[in-house]
Amino acid sequence: MSVTPPNLELLDVPTFWPKMRELAEQLLEAARSEPLALIAGRLFHCTDTPHSSAMETFRLSATAWLERALELGRELEQIDSETPIDLQRQILVAVVMEIDRLGARPQLRYKPCYGRIPRSRTTTRTRL
Repeated sequence: MSVTPPNLELLDVPTFWPKMRELAEQLLEAARSEPLALIAGRLFHCTDTPHSSAMETFRLSATAWLERALELGRELEQIDSETPIDLQRQILVAVVMEIDRLGARPQLRYKPCYGRIPRSRTTTRTRL
């Protein structure tokens, strides 16, 4: 299972969310079926691992893609532009971390290095 992020230059209003959902599904499937993808997802969020130039390059590339996707979503008016972009970045990181957590198989006794994300007792529907 490979994960192929959509080419952001080709996205427009009708394709933005379907392509983002497709990417999320690919990430979940890779995390569930590919042990190396699971390890990469865990390492991506860890800050206390030994330095690796390959992992740093991957982090920078992935972060740049996520930043550009967020900006594009705002430009296409698919993501709320009234919400501060810094808050949206934090939400985006939390969602990516949750995807990694959900993809982890319980038998691996997955314990994220970035700590536990507290769950809210109430649900608020907020536009990204």
